[in-house]
Amino acid sequence: MTSTGQYLGTLEVQQNFSNIEDICAPVGDARYTVVTDEKGAVIYPLESEEVQAVIEKVQSLSQPQGNLFLGGTTYFYSSTTSEYSGWKTTVLWPQEEIYHSTALLFQFILYALVVILVLSLTAVTIISQNLTTPLRKLRQSIEATDADRLDLSLELENNDDEIQLLQQAFEGMLARIDLSIQQRTQMQEEETKARLLALQSQMNPHF
Repeated sequence: MTSTGQYLGTLEVQQNFSNIEDICAPVGDARYTVVTDEKGAVIYPLESEEVQAVIEKVQSLSQPQGNLFLGGTTYFYSSTTSEYSGWKTTVLWPQEEIYHSTALLFQFILYALVVILVLSLTAVTIISQNLTTPLRKLRQSIEATDADRLDLSLELENNDDEIQLLQQAFEGMLARIDLSIQQRTQMQEEETKARLLALQSQMNPHF
């Protein structure tokens, strides 16, 4: 067509249909792909008895996406129109396959949560044991402490600063108690000796 509106002819471009098939072949879980031009004529797939019912359903669709029932199966469809060519592409997915993929994803997430939960519980158990074991040993040492066993040395394998400070404080308290008892015992012995000497000095003039 010229600038004056005169029609000169028609330009026909031939395209190998296998190239269109490669482009429009169903992707992933999609069962059918239908391409129509701006007038509704079917470009892909080639009409056959197998797809004739699909094409008729697609040509009657008024919404860009939704559900349709075909041959005893419910499909989810989605349509898009090219702004350049005006061609309309409609893809159909069986709902059961979509739900199956969703169920697999849900199972994967569920298994992942279970694994995370087990690992978390294991970590909490290990951490709690690392915290409670030295405290339990310290309690046992305190229960075993008496006046004849004040020289206990606690051997708690723990890197926690608070536990080590508690251990050092307990050992320091035992050492102070032991020193106090030794000093008191020594004072009592010296006092007893002094009394004996005084008693002897009082008895000597009479003999």
